[in-house]
Amino acid sequence: MIDDFSRDPDKDLPCCVYQNQTADTVNTIRSLILSGGVKPKMCCGLLDKASGMEDIEHLSRDLKNNISYVCSAKIYDDLFKFVRCEIRDGVSNKEI
Repeated sequence: MIDDFSRDPDKDLPCCVYQNQTADTVNTIRSLILSGGVKPKMCCGLLDKASGMEDIEHLSRDLKNNISYVCSAKIYDDLFKFVRCEIRDGVSNKEI
């Protein structure tokens, strides 16, 4: 899923990019930015694997621009870590 391909990059509209494979998401972002289809500051990758975070960070360094991303694996990891800590601290299931 990619926002409308007929977008005008001069309008500074945000673009969310998601492909079925994390590597495809990163490659699509690279292509969109290098072709001028979207400005890096207006692009956000939606990732499902933690490895994609490192790939986006490498791409950001290569392009000398920060590229935003949201990673579901990171969100789940943080939530599970929170629940484990709460349980270890004696917080009840109901309170969690």
